[in-house]
Amino acid sequence: MPINIDQIRSYPQDNWHEAASPRWLTWCTQLHGYDSVVGMLEVTDCSRKWQLVSAYQKSVRRGLTDLAMSLAATLISLGSQEWAYGWRRICVTGAEDVGWADPELMNFIVACSMVYRPSAGADVLKTVWLFLTEQMCQTTRSRIYCQLSAVEDCIRKEEVPCDLTDWERAVVQQVTVKWHPLGDSLKAAWAVRNDWRAERLLKFQATVTVPFQVEVMTPDVKYELLCGLPDFSYDTHTRVGKVVCNRLCGHGPIKQFLTTYGPEAGKGNAIGWALFFAEGGRIANGLEDPRLSLLEAKCCARKFGWTLAMWQTAVQLVSEAVASGKVNEIRKSVLLSKGY
Repeated sequence: MPINIDQIRSYPQDNWHEAASPRWLTWCTQLHGYDSVVGMLEVTDCSRKWQLVSAYQKSVRRGLTDLAMSLAATLISLGSQEWAYGWRRICVTGAEDVGWADPELMNFIVACSMVYRPSAGADVLKTVWLFLTEQMCQTTRSRIYCQLSAVEDCIRKEEVPCDLTDWERAVVQQVTVKWHPLGDSLKAAWAVRNDWRAERLLKFQATVTVPFQVEVMTPDVKYELLCGLPDFSYDTHTRVGKVVCNRLCGHGPIKQFLTTYGPEAGKGNAIGWALFFAEGGRIANGLEDPRLSLLEAKCCARKFGWTLAMWQTAVQLVSEAVASGKVNEIRKSVLLSKGY
């Protein structure tokens, strides 16, 4: 059954008093007649939804269209109690991993989440979710808004590094404010008002105007399937991943480093974040500003009471453990012990 697109077509006019752009209207037309046959993964246990969501977001980052769409279909199949959470995560994915590189698509995703609510039923949600997933995998992506969120978190916890450049101070200042002169438009007001829908990342399009100088990054995005899901699913945001990170602390070079430089906020937590930067945050052909990445690294170092060099060493040691297969060796052991 075709999706009713009347509300989403008129959304910009109704909410921002702006005519919908040709691109917005094209998305609406494509969504109206969208039909995609997608195979689902053999994961039917609702308790694994955290792993599925982790796999979904990282698959979008890597532009793995078929895998990401299969994960989305699998999440929908888990039942109505899981729809609301999964639907919220697609907004977060759109902001964290597309965001600055394609704010119009990010806004379209959030608008769809408001127009097509979980009560619309599995068929409608699946169609819309698959369409949006395909668009995210095919567009240009960037973690810039996610990085700004990390800076904001440090500000909130009063953990801002001291050794900032003028450009870094400008970023910190703009992340700190709740509004900006350019935020006078209704569209900017909408972004600030609905900021909660995307884990406080939506507002950055209205509040942060510092110029970025981006480069295209091409990280290795290969993966291995472990118990039906890609290896990068099992990270510090899942129960299995937390156990993996704690065990990784005992890996020779990492153990020696942690013994010498004990981090604040816990060894497992520090190695979990290092694993994110070594593996989880990889975006295929993503746009990245090296200056913002350096500021993010400074914030991470401050979080654990380390110098920048110490944090970079921790990430390098974890990267080497990923490349050598050690991390997946630990993952397989933990998954076996959990009965997967």
